[in-house]
Amino acid sequence: MNGCVTPLARELLTRGGPEYVEDYLRGKLGRGMDAHCAAYFLCPRLLAEQLLAEVERRLAAGAEGNRKALLESGREIFREWVEDARD
Repeated sequence: MNGCVTPLARELLTRGGPEYVEDYLRGKLGRGMDAHCAAYFLCPRLLAEQLLAEVERRLAAGAEGNRKALLESGREIFREWVEDARD
């Protein structure tokens, strides 16, 4: 099953973009360690920056409760992605 996670995660974010950031984070963070690890992929720097900016935008708009916690976790994930990103 997890062999499918990486390509699906990549497609969700590369084709769907920042609009699907919360869907991606719910799948990555809410499905166990195997899915969490498998949902990582080498992300182009521009996309990583867009995802981080979208998470920051949604947090600034006043996310609360579980959604805020999800986005805060995403902020840390995407900060790392920006640092590790390929150009």
